[in-house]
Amino acid sequence: MNIRNENYSLKRVFDFNVAGAWDAKGSTFDTVKKYMAKNNPIITFAPYEVKGELFDQQIVPKGKGQFPIKQGRNIEKYGGYNKLSGAFLFAVEYKGKKDRERSLETVYIKDIDLYLENPIKYCESILGLKDVCIIYPKILLGSLTKVNGVKKIITGRTGAQFVCHHPYQLMIDDATSQYLKDISKYLQEITDENGERAENLGITFDKNIEIYKLFEEKLSGKEYSSVLNSVRKTVIDSKSVFTHLDLYDQCIIIIQLLKLFKCNREISNLEKLNGKKQVGVIYLSQKLPMDGEFI
Repeated sequence: MNIRNENYSLKRVFDFNVAGAWDAKGSTFDTVKKYMAKNNPIITFAPYEVKGELFDQQIVPKGKGQFPIKQGRNIEKYGGYNKLSGAFLFAVEYKGKKDRERSLETVYIKDIDLYLENPIKYCESILGLKDVCIIYPKILLGSLTKVNGVKKIITGRTGAQFVCHHPYQLMIDDATSQYLKDISKYLQEITDENGERAENLGITFDKNIEIYKLFEEKLSGKEYSSVLNSVRKTVIDSKSVFTHLDLYDQCIIIIQLLKLFKCNREISNLEKLNGKKQVGVIYLSQKLPMDGEFI
């Protein structure tokens, strides 16, 4: 059927029945609204094995680096490549300096064949571990971990720590959600007449303070306080600072605080609240508890 010459209004597309899709006068839209209004968001994550480059391609000066430029070339004399790329992680127990220890270790892409063939030999020859016992042989990046009751999702590594984000999706009512959307719109559409625009959107000091208190309550809950405790303290200690900010700066802080509740690695800028530009980074120590929980 040729419909190129027909005129359709997207504003009225749901006013008419579409067989197998929706009933304009029936319960179709009531059902959609019912499920959209549910306050139990379901989120999923896709763990993955890293593939690709073996290391950072930028050569570092002599005395630095983790991998030689060419086989047999001494790193101390010729330099080398840095930041070896890891394919995945594994949990291992081994003999420490005094007692048995457990840790999360990385399987480097360049040595993955050795690990798959003989993980014990990999631990001994590449990592220098002794008397090894593999606990979990393969932990993909993006996996949900639980250490002593605290859930985190591993996304990368830095030094002796792993960078993570939390899995706790924020749940708020529709009115609060709409107010936060209005604040976001206000900040995006800011003009010289910002006071008038804020008034038109219904943004006020009192409502902002209510949102701030709501965030404080959320951060004080069991889940968020376990991963964002330092931020919780900042929010509590800086309440007076927030109340004395102008409306625009209050809105900036609210949106920055909102980022903390997202299930990703987004960092918040709370400079106007406590002087810190990077807040909310979540880490997981490489060392694992010997007598605690790790899943």
